Amino acid sequence: MAMRYPVSAAAVVACMIGVAAAQEYPLFSADDLDESMKGVGRQFSLLTRMVEAADFEEAKVRVTRAREQLSPTIVFWRKNSRDDAIAMLRDATRRLDDLDVVLSEVTVDPAAVGAALKAVDGACQACHATYREPDPAAAEAFRLKRPW
Repeated sequence: MAMRYPVSAAAVVACMIGVAAAQEYPLFSADDLDESMKGVGRQFSLLTRMVEAADFEEAKVRVTRAREQLSPTIVFWRKNSRDDAIAMLRDATRRLDDLDVVLSEVTVDPAAVGAALKAVDGACQACHATYREPDPAAAEAFRLKRPW
């Protein structure tokens, strides 16, 4: 009798794992992507304001936060086999890293920061042109182009 319980419990756990594995786990849905991108947009807006105010310390914080929100979106693009989007995401991430480097100089060059910020914006706009469309429900906002 004492052996039945561990064997039965192991069988139940094995069945539960099998059922869970059979279902598709939504690692990063279109809604998750949308939420993340809106967060990145908010960070970029704040970043732009910080650069305009020459508050480079706070601008670095915004770069870091934007990168933290942008990087996990690669899961969505991999799940949907969008190699072009993955390349655009990597480019945008590299541009954020370049901006971080410029902001980390002992003496920050505002012109270099402006150029790096423009490069980040260009990388974002390249992806938006392909995968985003204006959201009629929100001024100056984007949403993922369907079919997702």
